[in-house]
Amino acid sequence: IMPYQETQTKYVSRTIIYRTLDKGVHWDRFELPQTSMRPALFFADKNTGWMTIQQSWGLGQHPFDLYTTKDGGKTWDKIHSVSMDAPSSIPLSGLIDGFYFIDAQTGWLTGGTNMGLPILMQTTDGGVTWKDVEFPYQDGSILGSENHTGDTNVKVAPPFFFNRTDGLIQVEYFYSVNNEHYSLFYHTGNGGKSWTKKDKKIVYNDSDSLKYSFVDKENGWLIADDGKEFMKTADGGTTWASLNDALSALSLKRILDIRFVDKSNGWILDETGLFKTTDSGKRWKKIEQ
Repeated sequence: IMPYQETQTKYVSRTIIYRTLDKGVHWDRFELPQTSMRPALFFADKNTGWMTIQQSWGLGQHPFDLYTTKDGGKTWDKIHSVSMDAPSSIPLSGLIDGFYFIDAQTGWLTGGTNMGLPILMQTTDGGVTWKDVEFPYQDGSILGSENHTGDTNVKVAPPFFFNRTDGLIQVEYFYSVNNEHYSLFYHTGNGGKSWTKKDKKIVYNDSDSLKYSFVDKENGWLIADDGKEFMKTADGGTTWASLNDALSALSLKRILDIRFVDKSNGWILDETGLFKTTDSGKRWKKIEQ
């Protein structure tokens, strides 16, 4: 998905979506008349999807419209707006990280406000309405808006589910008083009705540098600080084993993503290229172009 701009005799602004149904061999192109600075896109199946279209930002406000499609992206309908003219339960000051749906009706929207407060909301009607989710944040007493001092910044990443009941969610914390920066994982076993915190703190230096990939509810990998932190879990994030030595010779730069498809095969993408492992992350080889 990408915003597209063209200038000639007049200014045209629109969003272009590409879709493949044959593993990337062929791509269909669909256009929307709206443009977006930070589009977020999610499909629950090959036909049902959602997309945010960001409006112009200013004065700490981040208005956007939420669209849905039932025909694989050919047509889109606006179902929710967040703006000064459209009262919403979603904070106007919120920066939305993304969303996740487990079916056509049930989904979550996440992010953080420009005041450092977390956003975690749920819909049960396909995105038409949203409500806050009760969540066991770390030091939750200081996150209430009436007590928040700005010393704590909390941001919620979109959850991901392995089936309709088991899922994980990452929450990033930053305490400016002592410059502490870390993430915690939380698990649900009842479809998101309640969440349990994993005790292991994932400590790193660079904001937004944490990337992770799980292949099932037990096995996952994470990487942060351009590979200086690389770990694997076999118990759903309760404990993590260091694999730092496996990346020491790669000289990774600005890691964009990590993705495993099973317990053995995975890839790391950084600005220099693509690296692959076939032994659960113990050894890596750069894929030559």
